[in-house]
Amino acid sequence: MWFVVDDSPPEMVRIIKPEINELIYESEWSEIDIELIISEYEYLDSDSLMLNWEVHPSGFGMLTNSIVNGSSSLEILGGQPFGQFIPMFVSLDLENLIDEEARKQALELRVWVTGTDMSGQSISQEFNAKDAPFGIWKLEQQVPEFKFLNPDISPSKGVAVGDNVELA
Repeated sequence: MWFVVDDSPPEMVRIIKPEINELIYESEWSEIDIELIISEYEYLDSDSLMLNWEVHPSGFGMLTNSIVNGSSSLEILGGQPFGQFIPMFVSLDLENLIDEEARKQALELRVWVTGTDMSGQSISQEFNAKDAPFGIWKLEQQVPEFKFLNPDISPSKGVAVGDNVELA
């Protein structure tokens, strides 16, 4: 009989979808599919894997308060909870969580993953923590649209380029 000693924690490899820094359009907020890769050579505790997320005002650094936040269970794609490239999936629904007033400001979605392997070692927090998220995406901002139409006024006499015009 022999035992395997797991001396390395699970590590985040990369995000597949959506691409980092990709704009997430408001029409997609009800179903934001996130796919990522974790590396764990022995065995992940699949029940402990969570994608943590927060929506923050964009452009103010990491120390702002979140507008909304939560956690969602990650699913293993393919069924193998061990290996160099373990694909994971979760779908987020932010549509009803962000109110109309918040949609008018620049927002970003920040995510990081928590969980353990079967030996109890936590997923590495190196560039994967609340204050150093694994992924950040900008959320589409509602902004007013302006149109410039032809003016309804015209000069009473011919005006040429360079002429001084008095406004009353």
